[in-house]
Amino acid sequence: MRELLRIALREILVTWCRHNNSAFVTGVWVLFITVFLYVIYRLVYHLKKKGRKQTKPLKVLYEGLLISLAGVYGYFLIAITLLSREAGSREGLNLELGATLRGSVALVALAFENLLLFIPFGVFFALLMWVYKGRCGKFYNIILLGALTSLAIETTQLKCGMGFFELDDIILNTAGSFAGYIIVFILWCIWNLYLKFGGPIRPFVQALPILVLLAVIFGFSAEPGPESGAASTLITTQIVHVADAILPGSLSEARQAEIIENLNPVIRKLAHMSEYAVLAGAFFYFLRERGLRRRLVFILSLVSTVVVAVGDEIHQLFVPGRDGALRDVGFDILGAVLLLTVVYLLTPRTHREMNKEQRKHDKVITKKRASKH
Repeated sequence: MRELLRIALREILVTWCRHNNSAFVTGVWVLFITVFLYVIYRLVYHLKKKGRKQTKPLKVLYEGLLISLAGVYGYFLIAITLLSREAGSREGLNLELGATLRGSVALVALAFENLLLFIPFGVFFALLMWVYKGRCGKFYNIILLGALTSLAIETTQLKCGMGFFELDDIILNTAGSFAGYIIVFILWCIWNLYLKFGGPIRPFVQALPILVLLAVIFGFSAEPGPESGAASTLITTQIVHVADAILPGSLSEARQAEIIENLNPVIRKLAHMSEYAVLAGAFFYFLRERGLRRRLVFILSLVSTVVVAVGDEIHQLFVPGRDGALRDVGFDILGAVLLLTVVYLLTPRTHREMNKEQRKHDKVITKKRASKH
């Protein structure tokens, strides 16, 4: 099973990277610009809804992120199944049930690839239904939608000569979409049970992201210097190779090595900032759920993040090949401040905060009236 998964994922990545033209870049840019405009529209609409029930800005951002990821997946699916193949390059019809599962290891891996490709299809369907309807939707809807989408792809491949029309592909694609739906449905059930019966353990569950992030941060910092450097270099190398594969033109090996060497420190700093930005967000969420005011939550979250950052650098002094650096603490704090500022501005005020501001406003009005008299 592990070998089949490895072969299937490798085939997906190879096919994806083979799709190398400017249309891909244009499509991605158009997608993200559209989503950006959608988020701006929703935020402006939210701000104009005075005196009425408003949609939480964080929910709007979550919707925008979910839609953007679903759009990226849709483009990815089309690129893998259609755009990566020349019209008329291959065509055929295979309606024999189970033919690919009885073939060689390569054919079985290809069947497994068809299953994997449609798992995100079911995941995004269930998540979008969860966001807009409050539940994951009917299971037969995702089966029907997955089957129709797969049928449309197979028919296009057959008519344009981009691939074989295979009955197994439709069945496996549908099974993959249903598997993705089941994953989200299980999470939805767990979430609802938690909301209904998880009152006593809710603080511990809300603190769980902080504990996981602390374990990840200190786990990374416990790696010896050579291992940590090799891991970051490997990630940077993969980023450069993928960028070279999907962007127009090509880079020589010498140019790639130069870019990797220059980009590696930047990737490490961005990783530092991202880690502590997420940690600061976890602190903010936990403290906000305790009913504290936004300003106090912002300060406490930032202080907690700074303490962890300093402790992490001190910890690295005792790790072979590593050393603590004050500038890394600065990058950690910068990432935390950026995310906390965004979350602070988008987090709705509590009734206590609004009442306090209203009392201040009333006092100012009273003083002005008294001064006139």
